[in-house]
Amino acid sequence: MYASRRGLLVTLAALLALTLAVASCSAATVRTVTLVAAGVLGDDAFFDIGADNLMNVIAGAGGAVAGDRAGLYGGTTRSTQCSKKKLIKFLKNNPDKAAAWAEVLDMDVAEIPGRVGKLTSVVLRRDVLVKNHGYREGGSTAFHALLQAGIAVLVDSTGTPVVKCDCGNPLLPPDGDVDIDRAKYKGKKWKHFSRKKVAVIEEGDEQPAIKLAQLDPATGQETGEAFDRPTGTEGEQDSAPTPTPDPDRTPTPCPTSTDPQVTTLSPCPEPSEPTDDPTGDPTSDPTDAPTGDPEISDSPSPDPTT
Repeated sequence: MYASRRGLLVTLAALLALTLAVASCSAATVRTVTLVAAGVLGDDAFFDIGADNLMNVIAGAGGAVAGDRAGLYGGTTRSTQCSKKKLIKFLKNNPDKAAAWAEVLDMDVAEIPGRVGKLTSVVLRRDVLVKNHGYREGGSTAFHALLQAGIAVLVDSTGTPVVKCDCGNPLLPPDGDVDIDRAKYKGKKWKHFSRKKVAVIEEGDEQPAIKLAQLDPATGQETGEAFDRPTGTEGEQDSAPTPTPDPDRTPTPCPTSTDPQVTTLSPCPEPSEPTDDPTGDPTSDPTDAPTGDPEISDSPSPDPTT
């Protein structure tokens, strides 16, 4: 009987340990994500390069998307929002920051010019979740950030974001256990913010050129044209823009259409979302009004513990 009780206690202890382990793993997916709006440098910036982010770019759909998808990014023909020369020069003149920057991207400092030279200047057309890295007290800081559509970035030949242009911060894909629906978003939200539009860019195939949607630099709006930008360039080798439906959207029947053969080259109207109404979706957050929630503030600041 004593042995039986002892066995029962051992079994209960094992079940308790398993329960705690599962709870711990589940809790680890609840991350704090810093909101970084277009035009906002952000805290702990490596430097201020003065890149031209575009305002009023309307974010596309959320979810996972391959980096080589045509029209995922935008730009303006024969011009760039980034300066690879300034980035390389700054890191050369600041060896401590260069060492921290190179460490994030798993390279030697001597490799920086060659690596940066292969990157391509583009503009985000979606609100993209990344693992951002700033610089503080001699080393890099890591924090998950949501970059608003309109922010200029440098991407590699697979379409993966590598650098946030205006501050030089190196970027990595977000950790795989980040739960977008349960994450706590810290910072001032932009007008059309919605956790349903949070996109994660996955590594695509190697591509010799990136198909970019033409954006009006004054308004940030699509012009209805697209062009090719060879990888590793900043606009000097862009193809001539050609009229085209938005290459980031596939014509599909609108839900209200009675004819299944009728399609539209423009996105169907999106249903209204309750993200700006605190009485709606319980997973949404109030827009800009103070709520007393310590996880939401009015200024985006990295969370070095994330």
